[in-house]
Amino acid sequence: TGDYYQLPQVWREIKQVLAGKYPVFGRLDNGLESGLSSIDFLQAIALVRTWERKQQRLGATVSCKRRDLLDLPLADFVRLAPKLAEAFAWVGDFLERQCIVRPADLPYKTQLVPLAAVRAILDTGTDGLGAEEKIDQWYWCGVLGEMYGGSTETRFTKDVEQLVPWIAQDEKAPETVTEAFFFADRLDTLTTRNSAAYKGIYALLIKQGAVDWHYTSAPLTPGRLDEYSVDVRQIFPKTWFRRGNSNGLPTSSIVNKTPLSYRASMDMTGAPSSYLSTMIAASDMRPEWFDDLLTTHLIDPDALRENDYERFYRDRSKQLQDLVHSAMGKRTMLRDLPEGDVR
Repeated sequence: TGDYYQLPQVWREIKQVLAGKYPVFGRLDNGLESGLSSIDFLQAIALVRTWERKQQRLGATVSCKRRDLLDLPLADFVRLAPKLAEAFAWVGDFLERQCIVRPADLPYKTQLVPLAAVRAILDTGTDGLGAEEKIDQWYWCGVLGEMYGGSTETRFTKDVEQLVPWIAQDEKAPETVTEAFFFADRLDTLTTRNSAAYKGIYALLIKQGAVDWHYTSAPLTPGRLDEYSVDVRQIFPKTWFRRGNSNGLPTSSIVNKTPLSYRASMDMTGAPSSYLSTMIAASDMRPEWFDDLLTTHLIDPDALRENDYERFYRDRSKQLQDLVHSAMGKRTMLRDLPEGDVR
């Protein structure tokens, strides 16, 4: 019917409201769209609609394949669109609590589709303490286990079918939780934003209380990330490694990176022992107090002050493994390492 021609306009209005409040969803300017798309939104609606039909024994499976989007009745779209718009707003709040507020920092856009569908199905049933803990665990298992890196439609279906009863009736955990693993040596190969786990660890460092090394008055918050131009910065700078100080350890992995302001990064040249002296003097803090700032980034202050990269790397790897373990609710896995490997 002619009513279908209103769908793009309805989506534009929903997207503008969402993106206006939650920049993580991308933008919609002059007809050019980035981030959350109308297809993502329709997939979430299809997941909820097919879940409802399955409960009523009218359909066999929860699904959001192309056929489900094409077969979506207008009446169901009109009924479910406001519900999903509210659900995605809740997802925006959820991401902010995880300290993920910018599109470039979002590990997986696709993982938001089943999360919004589950929120629409359970509504305030996702708000209790136990429910929030389960959703947090599911989210971080998906990110750190890199579970949304391949084909996603089957995972969408399983996550909706398994996450809803896990939250509502405490049935068994979803496969995204039970099948997610993080191997400790993955830390060595997380070097760019191309990896969801790289972005995830960056967000977790902020979430657990990292304090900037220039703006030292309080821990970083989602609202300060743009204001302070916070990005991933190398702790032992590239220039320091020109003298061959790495002892064969990776130099550009997430182990040697942390979220810091652009202003802090301007001072970080040469050996850490040198730039720390400059930063401590600028901060008007006693050295032991500045050490406390370093520990909020899961860094051993003594190793940094002594320019001991091997000790720094080994210690921070262990602390980052513990951070990952805490978020996933399970131990990191160890592979057999060559004899004499310091990790």
